[in-house]
Amino acid sequence: MPNHKRANCRSEASVIAKLVYATLFQLGWLAAVLGGDLPGLMALMPMLICYGWWFCRDARGWLFLLAAAAIGIVIDSLLIAAGVLVNANGNAYLPLWLACIWLMFASCLSHVFSWLHERLFWASLLGAVFAPLSYWSGVQLGSMAFGFSVWISLLVFAGIWALLMPLLVWSAGCVFKQSA
Repeated sequence: MPNHKRANCRSEASVIAKLVYATLFQLGWLAAVLGGDLPGLMALMPMLICYGWWFCRDARGWLFLLAAAAIGIVIDSLLIAAGVLVNANGNAYLPLWLACIWLMFASCLSHVFSWLHERLFWASLLGAVFAPLSYWSGVQLGSMAFGFSVWISLLVFAGIWALLMPLLVWSAGCVFKQSA
């Protein structure tokens, strides 16, 4: 009799599903950065549906998603409060669209980035390079601004993400390995 119960994170998820999901994330990021709150929410909804359908159905996976997103939201909120990141509309709080991006990103940690779960050096390196580029792209598209020079801001983001990315992917590996 086949086991119909899905694991917390389906390690057997197809490469195509992971690529489609990574593409959804990139499109969601762009919609949120260019469009703001409503497009960010509209991009988040199908990602969460796909996350639940393709990859994760139990409470542990959803709690991890919320915890990882909360960590990112707190970090970006602190960066806004410190003046490193400046909200384009002048508000001193994290915009909803950026919280949506954090939820979308957190949903990728269990499967899109699963190849990094035990490659923490690469997670650190990729985080230090690509996360600052993501923030820089958002600044170039006008959604945010840097409160300091571009190079200082990029170095701050690189330092944070060199630590944050391996922490997040390692945590995802621990959480989802236990439930598989």
